[in-house]
Amino acid sequence: MTILLDVKGLQAFYGGTQALFGIDLAVMAGGITTIIGANGAGKTTTLRAICGTIRTTGDIVLSGARVDRLATEDRVRRGIGHVPDGRGTFIDLIARPRHAGRRPQSRIGPADRHHGGAHARPRLGVRRRPWHRRGAAHRSGHLS
Repeated sequence: MTILLDVKGLQAFYGGTQALFGIDLAVMAGGITTIIGANGAGKTTTLRAICGTIRTTGDIVLSGARVDRLATEDRVRRGIGHVPDGRGTFIDLIARPRHAGRRPQSRIGPADRHHGGAHARPRLGVRRRPWHRRGAAHRSGHLS
């Protein structure tokens, strides 16, 4: 088997704090590689380091080409990705519903007007929500 991903001497830092101390690992093409450890052992930090989302030193080679000096988005284009669990990935991302800022429509449609208002269908989903205020938005991680 050939080595698809080869990591040597990987060190990772959160600010001035060193979190990984010289990790070596190899991922074989066609194989399955797992990272197992207790909470706080460095599993997620290792993945973040390989993806380039935190500051690192060491060698990261993907399919024979060094990627440790590439930006995260360039690593993604080459096939490296990390799909984390939990909600803390995009904590500063703002999300607004697609209909935010649209003008409210009439509660009855043209067909209902033709038959009179007594049997008019109620418009569903008319509850007022905070995003109806102009400029209001929800922070990521607070949508559900």
